[in-house]
Amino acid sequence: MRNNIAITGVGGYVGTNVRRTLSKMGVPVLCITQRSITPAANETVMSFDACLNLSALSTLSKCSAMIHLAGVGRHTGGAGYMQNVALAQSAANICLRAKIPKIVFVSGLGADTANTGYFSSKLEAEKIIRSSGIQHTIFRASYIVGRQDALVAKIRRLARKKLPIVPGDGSYIIQPIHIDDACVAIIDEALSGRRTSRTLDLVGPDRVSYKKFAGMVVGANAARSYPIQAAVRNAVCDARAAYDIDELAILLGSFGGDHATLAKRSKMTFCKLGDML
Repeated sequence: MRNNIAITGVGGYVGTNVRRTLSKMGVPVLCITQRSITPAANETVMSFDACLNLSALSTLSKCSAMIHLAGVGRHTGGAGYMQNVALAQSAANICLRAKIPKIVFVSGLGADTANTGYFSSKLEAEKIIRSSGIQHTIFRASYIVGRQDALVAKIRRLARKKLPIVPGDGSYIIQPIHIDDACVAIIDEALSGRRTSRTLDLVGPDRVSYKKFAGMVVGANAARSYPIQAAVRNAVCDARAAYDIDELAILLGSFGGDHATLAKRSKMTFCKLGDML
């Protein structure tokens, strides 16, 4: 009987929280990773390379779905693009080889624009998943916030250093979703017996300007703006810049998503913006 869930990207922010949720549910998990991790009681660990061995098929064949989270967010040249594409291809190959019937892939909100290296890689990864013939759900995720998320941590770090936080006027919008809601939606798709393949926006119920969001995190006075030209110059010239080119493009893209369809499909009550921070 297939009752296990395979997960890639197990050491990342979303992966760690998805694993924690599945552990509480008592669902057996196969962690596919190249990192050294300490497995929980419900987890087995396997490397990407080992997945392609014949000896691994009996373990992999117990999985009813794969949650594919592995990827690169900050790109350097074409390396990040190639890694995201290669990881998607590996995930699809593993599912095909082991006859894992479903894959849940977390892409990025705005990937269909392909207007950054990050988005281009995510869009190509989506195409690989769709063309594999495997039943799938592709989530295009907005910012996922909550316990120790990267965006809120960045805003607080800049505020502590008394540095400007908001590139440009900050009027562009984001539509964050709480990490707990994101985990439930992802896991629900992995565990469900739905046979349809579709793409959903993984977004919360509220849209907010970045200026207001930063002000909610550190206070309006601390959420200082700086010229967008300076933000772009820093991104191009300094690898340690607060925002890289991809991040600026994502923010300035002002991407909002279809929360109503996600809410209807998941049938859950989502965390409102004011309760996320």
